[in-house]
Amino acid sequence: MTIQTPAKYWRVTHTLSEMDMTPPENFLLPENLANQSAPPRAGHGLLLAHYDEGTQTGLIRQLGIIRETSAKSVVVSWQPAFLEIWVDTPSGRNYWKAPGGFAFAPKKILGYGLHEMFARHFPDMVARESLPKGFKTAVRTSVRNGRIAPERLNPIEVVGNPTNTPRGGFVYVLESAYGFKVGRTRNVPNRMRAFGVKLPIAYSIPLCIWFDDHIEAESAYHLMFKDKRINGEWFELSSDDIDLIRQRDYSRALRFRISS
Repeated sequence: MTIQTPAKYWRVTHTLSEMDMTPPENFLLPENLANQSAPPRAGHGLLLAHYDEGTQTGLIRQLGIIRETSAKSVVVSWQPAFLEIWVDTPSGRNYWKAPGGFAFAPKKILGYGLHEMFARHFPDMVARESLPKGFKTAVRTSVRNGRIAPERLNPIEVVGNPTNTPRGGFVYVLESAYGFKVGRTRNVPNRMRAFGVKLPIAYSIPLCIWFDDHIEAESAYHLMFKDKRINGEWFELSSDDIDLIRQRDYSRALRFRISS
């Protein structure tokens, strides 16, 4: 049986070290949430997240559905996540910097793509509401001095070993509620590091693959998925499409380009 994603979502403040540990099923709520006149209840969603003031980014590592409630604690079904959200307004940053946690405003639930992200992490769920009318990809990106501003995220899967080829680099797939971005970058560092854009939506990078010519590879995949393009580098891809990228074979696209 499928059920709808939560009607309400709560962010619970966690440090990076706390997020390295699996949260307990019987979860103690922060006091400022437990003491609210309408506190978190069964069916609501929880996001365990750290806020990085330097990058104005929320780092989400656990998504939860509340199954039962008691006075100060809740019983939660958890799913691990590797998501980030760029917090795009000063008022929003104040909420994220405050201790304890907060409830997401309805417009932020849609804008951040939380329904879609929970539906993807909890297979028995379907999105309660669709994306805001006309939204197909990120509302805006942040660019400084003519360059795309850096953003921090660990790729979930890295394929291939770097070589010293002059055009070598990585093609990455960024997943969000608004579609998939297929982009390229020269380096993947040891820890959290810069990727393509600042997005005021929940997103992750499920795949990052080394190519000896990553410029050619990115262009080939854009050509291969041209019929699935949403806008620019954004596409509506399936799991089979992601597997094609994982296999590092884009010869089909090159043959099409030569023949046309």
